[in-house]
Amino acid sequence: MNEQETTLECFAESGSSPEVIDKVIRPNMHLVDGMHRVHPHCDAFVHACACSIIRQFKPNLLLVHPANIDEYRHETGMFSAKVTHGLHEIDLWLGEILKAIRDAGIKQDTDLFIVSDHGQLNITRSIALNALLADKGLLTVDDQGQVTDYVAIAKSTGMSAQIYVKNPRDLDRVRAVLEQMKEDGLYGFERVFTAEEARREEGLYGDFSFVVETDGYTSFSNAFTRPFVRRVDNSDYKFGRATHGYHPDKGPQPTLMACGPHIKAGVRLDRRSVIDEAPTYARILGVEMPEAEGKAIEEILALE
Repeated sequence: MNEQETTLECFAESGSSPEVIDKVIRPNMHLVDGMHRVHPHCDAFVHACACSIIRQFKPNLLLVHPANIDEYRHETGMFSAKVTHGLHEIDLWLGEILKAIRDAGIKQDTDLFIVSDHGQLNITRSIALNALLADKGLLTVDDQGQVTDYVAIAKSTGMSAQIYVKNPRDLDRVRAVLEQMKEDGLYGFERVFTAEEARREEGLYGDFSFVVETDGYTSFSNAFTRPFVRRVDNSDYKFGRATHGYHPDKGPQPTLMACGPHIKAGVRLDRRSVIDEAPTYARILGVEMPEAEGKAIEEILALE
């Protein structure tokens, strides 16, 4: 959205139809007009729009993503009064969605899933991994702090970082440096994954050569210059008091709760992969996903 573009114009440019703008967005614009911060105001607007969509269109599938608790944890840590208040906000918005479902007369046909995309962990420091790579001769930075050349460069994903090696002939050299840094125990990571290991073990893949995994309390920045170790702040989600982007076995696990006519009552499962969620929704909707990596969570489904 540019400075000259109105909010309604932004929605139109993003693909919202005139009908949706008139019936869903415009009636709820009072929730974002003059908004001074994203959360919880944007979340309240999104949930109000979701309720309007339910009443107006009775959709077969509706996905809503509140992000208030995510921001509050980045700002204040895993558990705080603000995070608890965020749960009350979620409770309020969920109640409004349930009322909209009843008002639309579709309660008997509606399955409700409450899920989360990741957990979070408290962090105590941020490591400038690229500055360390420069110190070890794998990255060149000019006097203005700009990269002029590199053998290896890191891209932060929060509490892990992906390492890109420019030339395959340098893979062994870079891995040796990373493994030595891990063994030193000073640089914030406890394991070095190769690209093949990351894909095979965790389904994580891309153009990177390695992934370094946090020690459980360190995040990584993209900074190219010293200091190597920085205090946490709220300038970016990667450096808040809590963040994510680490191995899924660490910390509190994402949630999945479900109820509705196609869900068995009282079923409890210890753990399933988040990639099983979409095939589960598709199974309820009668949609085939033959190329999906995950599988429907049949244990919770009550389908004829």
